[in-house]
Amino acid sequence: MECLKGLKLMPDSSVDLIITDPPYNVDYNKKSAMLQKTGRSRAKQVERDAHFKDSFLDYKKWCAEIFRVLKDNSHAYIFCADAQISFWKKFMVQAGFKFRNTLIWVKNRQGLDVTHGLKYAYRSEFCLFFNKGVKKLNKLGLNNILKFKCCSCNIHPTQKPIDLLRFLIINSSIHGDLILDSFMGSGSTAVACIDSGRNYVGFELSEHYWIESLKRLKKSDNQIRIF
Repeated sequence: MECLKGLKLMPDSSVDLIITDPPYNVDYNKKSAMLQKTGRSRAKQVERDAHFKDSFLDYKKWCAEIFRVLKDNSHAYIFCADAQISFWKKFMVQAGFKFRNTLIWVKNRQGLDVTHGLKYAYRSEFCLFFNKGVKKLNKLGLNNILKFKCCSCNIHPTQKPIDLLRFLIINSSIHGDLILDSFMGSGSTAVACIDSGRNYVGFELSEHYWIESLKRLKKSDNQIRIF
């Protein structure tokens, strides 16, 4: 389901935390074509990208909807590219959120420089941290540098590591809370919720990734039950 349609079905103040990774508006067809020229080692990444297409997102409407469904005195995390930081801050604050700071996820490997030297290659991503009302982190003394390894087996081209998502979930919610991810992708946020004893709700437009996420969730839920 498209996330804006799904969010409109949700009641006010119904979720305890938002963690999501919206489209970066990347031209994956162009990226895949460039990756194809780099050799066979990039074949799997090219194949993944071919399944994925970023869509235009109405930032303003989306921010207003997640503000409505989020409970007072709660947190929201949005992963984004550096070029999107100003847009997200603008529309989230307009919706009523308070911007707290920018978290920097430092990866264990850097991305491919498809510009061929026109800029520095990335070895990090950004995550914007917002409050609705006032809420402290569960653990004090943390800094904004997040060092987590990239996923070893990616299903989705922008898949985030479970450890990173679990870290944010544990710091901003309690056992039994309901976590929203309106861009579910391969279901990583939901898996992290299962691992940490939280409930989850989310939306995904791609049928391909929706099916893949169901497989992951079934496997993760079975592992928890066995444990």
